[in-house]
Amino acid sequence: MASFNKDYLKKKNRKLKQNQKIRKNSKKSLTPVLIAGIILVLISLYLSFRIITFHLLPKLWRLLLMAVVALVALICLVLSMLRRKKGRILVVFEIILCLMMAVASVTLPYIEKKVENLFRTHIRIDVQDFHVFTFTAEYRAKHPELPLPAEVSENLLNYRGKTFLYPQSDSKAQQIALDQVKKDLDEDLFLNQKATLWDTLLAFYEGRAECILLSDIAVDMLEDTEEYSGLSTDTLILRTIHTEVEVEEDITKRISDKAFTVFLAGNDTRSGILSVYGRTDVDILLSVNPETAQALIISIPRDTYLENPALGHGLDKLTHLGNNGIMNTVEGLNDLYDLDVQHYAAVNFVTFQKIIDTLGGIDINNPYAFENSQKYFPAGEIHLNGADALIYVRIRYSLAQGDFDRNEHQAIVLKAILQKLTSREILEKAPSLINNLSGAIATNIDPASIFDLASEELVNRRNWNIIYYHLGGFGHRAETVSMPGWSLYVVDPYESQIKFVHDEIMNVLTGEILEQKELPDADKTVWEYN
Repeated sequence: MASFNKDYLKKKNRKLKQNQKIRKNSKKSLTPVLIAGIILVLISLYLSFRIITFHLLPKLWRLLLMAVVALVALICLVLSMLRRKKGRILVVFEIILCLMMAVASVTLPYIEKKVENLFRTHIRIDVQDFHVFTFTAEYRAKHPELPLPAEVSENLLNYRGKTFLYPQSDSKAQQIALDQVKKDLDEDLFLNQKATLWDTLLAFYEGRAECILLSDIAVDMLEDTEEYSGLSTDTLILRTIHTEVEVEEDITKRISDKAFTVFLAGNDTRSGILSVYGRTDVDILLSVNPETAQALIISIPRDTYLENPALGHGLDKLTHLGNNGIMNTVEGLNDLYDLDVQHYAAVNFVTFQKIIDTLGGIDINNPYAFENSQKYFPAGEIHLNGADALIYVRIRYSLAQGDFDRNEHQAIVLKAILQKLTSREILEKAPSLINNLSGAIATNIDPASIFDLASEELVNRRNWNIIYYHLGGFGHRAETVSMPGWSLYVVDPYESQIKFVHDEIMNVLTGEILEQKELPDADKTVWEYN
């Protein structure tokens, strides 16, 4: 028994010594310098992931950066394994590298997020303002035949028990506005719905109601007509209701790295809110081929008479298609020109001015001298800041061919912007672009694909061939599906120009070399003052 206990104790002591030796060797293996080296490798792997997904840099640059990071981390790890006991300087160096790589790993996604904020790619709400109007005292005095009191109150609460007109609509936003007015007046009012916007305005101007509820979109459309162009001066606003209605999300799409076409839209909304719903005053098809360094700009008259897909494909003004969403406009243009455009980018005139100013202005070649009450534009090379560029693309009444000449101005300005964006100067403007233009562009294009295209251009540095055309047509008056019963100014597109647009865009997409051509039937354009 004593012999057994003695052997047992010897085995136990021997095993205890072995465990102590293993722990001692383990401590020797995991020295501070080796631990720092392992941590450095782990951080470098995460940084490599951040680098490869950082689309603001060309792919070649990203691969080179990844190779440098991996090489540095590997060298440090090997040195850590060779100098486990004596490596104090190496430990300090590895800790500094760890901190630098950690900062870079956090900074890269932050920068990319800031740049992505230039684009609003997930617009989930339709934003509209509705206004309650009544006639001013001045208008009532000029029209004593109206069965309305001469005195006018600017307080909505003083219109309890009065009749309020509004057009028939299945709009959720309008229902929200109506509910708010009823709440304001404690349900003490009479609502009178009319079948169309035309009937609603006709009843209002006949004095059959003291108040009328209209959206910004409706007001913009009405002020474009001869009959109701003075709506804003005839009336005063008693109440404004801001509405936000969730809409189906428009999924972002990548643009091709070979060739693509984008619909560019600009709107002059009263609120200045960037939205994909509302009338478009700038309508441009932009085709780009990065492989051949070519861009084609087609500026389309906003009054172009075409089918409105959202309203049973009835004929309508191009500018009105956007009231049913910007993709409705894209679909209408696809039908007209036999295209398959899937991408859009939209700005309003507030963000347009900011973009020009942030770029440091643009230089254009103005084809002819003209002026309006605000500014004189001489012929030839001129520099435009944001405010001047806005006047340049909006002015039409003092131009020989009105909206047709304005379309030309819009194409000229877009060409100048593209030239600025493809110049080396854009690198200097990058920080201010990022800081000043958050949410300035509404688009369904995946920002990563935009960055890929822009970053590759930093490597290639080519001179782009940019061609532009502004389309014409036959201007006259006709009824539209969105405003039935009204005779509105519209422009019938020429079949020759429809075919020309289709063919030229196909040439861009297939890599044909472009040259500036004579636009078919350009001399047949007929413009009517409107």
